[in-house]
Parts: sequence; structure tokens; C-alpha cells
Amino acid sequence: RDSSMRVQGRKILFLGIARPDTGLDLVLKALPLVRRRLGNVSLKIVGPSNAVVEGLKRLAADSGLEAFLECAGVCDRAAFETLFSDCYCGVNLVADPNSYSSRVIPAKVWDYLQYLLPVLVTAYVGPTAETIRERRIGLVTAPDTDAVASALIELFEERSACVQNIQRFLRTRSSTGLVQLLCPDASGHGSPAANAAADMAGDEGKR
Repeated sequence: RDSSMRVQGRKILFLGIARPDTGLDLVLKALPLVRRRLGNVSLKIVGPSNAVVEGLKRLAADSGLEAFLECAGVCDRAAFETLFSDCYCGVNLVADPNSYSSRVIPAKVWDYLQYLLPVLVTAYVGPTAETIRERRIGLVTAPDTDAVASALIELFEERSACVQNIQRFLRTRSSTGLVQLLCPDASGHGSPAANAAADMAGDEGKR
């Protein structure tokens, strides 16, 4: 799908199950800085409601940001293209260096890329971060508010170049598997990393 010519979305997407270490509080805290530079930017969560999401709603209300937090709930995959059409990037800001995400391929990153959304991650998503950095299909940021705000602004302003890089990246997909693409070091057959990646491939789809 080619969305490089569509009207640029102004929402930041998080897909999947919100956990305490997924950095959504960082995005919310960064929003005032991002909005000061870019205007009407907001956060969209596509996934189930849970204690983390409810906590974010309270944080948004306390910060006067409730109008800029959209919780779409659990949605069928067939609706993703429509749901993502008003978004300009996808985030997975793992804030815990000991998170299991550092040992697997975050499935949400692959979903973002399939819909031509540049990705914003921390180094704690594991080897996938290096692929994102090398292929310039997104940004790797530190898990703090100022760094996240700067990265979100940069992704908005440089979206066109990122989308072109994603399109080039995806063209290699026909002859190369997901594990080899996003996590080359984990591609050894039977290796712990490869097995973890394979186990993770559908995990975030169970939402």
C-alpha cells in the first residue's frame, strides 16, 4: 500500500496491550512540547483497556490533555488501514532495560511498518532498534520526555523520507523472513533469540 501521497496524519499510534514499561506516559508528557511545535497532534491507542490505559486517562485529565488521548479499544485487523490513516508514526517506547521486549521482535513494530508508519522506539526493544537506526525507518530515542518530544517532531517533519525508506525495506520482504529482516542476529536456526522471536511473532495479535 502506498500512503506516501496521502494527507499526513497528525496522531501518534500505539498498537497492542499497554504495559507499565511501554512508555505511553512519556508520549503523553511530551505532547505539550510536540503540540507547541506542530499544532494539533494527539495520541491514539488501539488495544484493550486495562489498568495502564486507565492510568493514562487520569494523567491526561490531570494535565488538561484528555482531548488529545483517543482510546479506540480492541479492533479487527481488517480495520487497521482506516484506523491508522490519521497517524504519522507508531511508538514502542520500552522504558525498562530488563523488559522481555529486548529479547524478541516486537510484533507492533512490524504492523507499523506494514502500514508505512515510521517507528519510534528505545534501545530496549533489542536488536530491532539497530535495524531501525541503520535502515532509517524510524528513530531510536532515550526514554525521557524531552528526547521523545524531539523525536516525535523529527518524525513528523521527516515522514516522507522515512516512508520511502520503509518502502525500500519492505521490498526485501519477499525473499527474506521477518526474523532475518528485523533481527538478523537472531536468525540462527534453533538459537534462543530465534526461538524467542518465533514465539513472539503472534503474541501481540492476541489482543
